[in-house]
Amino acid sequence: LIDGRRCVIPFHWWRPFRNTKTIIGNCTRIIAAVLSVTLLWSFTWNLGVNGSWSYKWAKSLGDDPLLWSTVVDATYNGPTMDFLRLAHAKTMDKPKDYNKETMEVLAKRYKESAPKPLTRHVPITSPTVP
Repeated sequence: LIDGRRCVIPFHWWRPFRNTKTIIGNCTRIIAAVLSVTLLWSFTWNLGVNGSWSYKWAKSLGDDPLLWSTVVDATYNGPTMDFLRLAHAKTMDKPKDYNKETMEVLAKRYKESAPKPLTRHVPITSPTVP
């Protein structure tokens, strides 16, 4: 934003409404900044979705997702693409009966079925705790 040269799009902070050229330049720069942020956000949000515009665009530029290993993916595609791909990843679909009551019943069932050690033959300070 701070540009000592004659900039392509005129932009002035001190008197932003000095003339029509400055007003149009200021509006153009603001619109360009908003569009850039929107494009970057949309690209990041959709990169991990198969068939989305950003996924197809990245594939056309040589991106090859290797999701079984993030280290290999970062090596081949770069750490930025690897991070952006995993920033918004859908890991599972929400079950139809997913609610608080169902989860409490499930937690109670697992708590009741978990074996509880009644006695301990080895002290807890032992390097191998059974």
